[in-house]
Amino acid sequence: MRALRLETADIHNTKQLRNALDALVDFPDWYDGARDEWVDLISYFDHKQPTHQWYRDGEFFIIEIVEATQFLGRKPKLYRRLLRWTANVNKQYIKRAGRPVLALVPLPDVTSQDEQ
Repeated sequence: MRALRLETADIHNTKQLRNALDALVDFPDWYDGARDEWVDLISYFDHKQPTHQWYRDGEFFIIEIVEATQFLGRKPKLYRRLLRWTANVNKQYIKRAGRPVLALVPLPDVTSQDEQ
């Protein structure tokens, strides 16, 4: 199991969300993100390059959503899109491997020192 942290403060549109997710899983530089959903993760893991050392066969990923409540409040459509994409990735992976590959974990919002 591997935890990946999705920083949400600078995500304001779909392209930025895709770029942030691509960076999390270290998609290759030539990948242009031209897709309707983030399901390319499946084929990338199945046909990974030998140089892509951090992925181990059968590994499960947890994506920690930093300041999830603020992200939901600020960009509800993007938050729902992230949920849909994750569900679609898992749907495809369950078909291929019999189990999901991703879980989302909303992390609490950070409060300022004055609010503590």
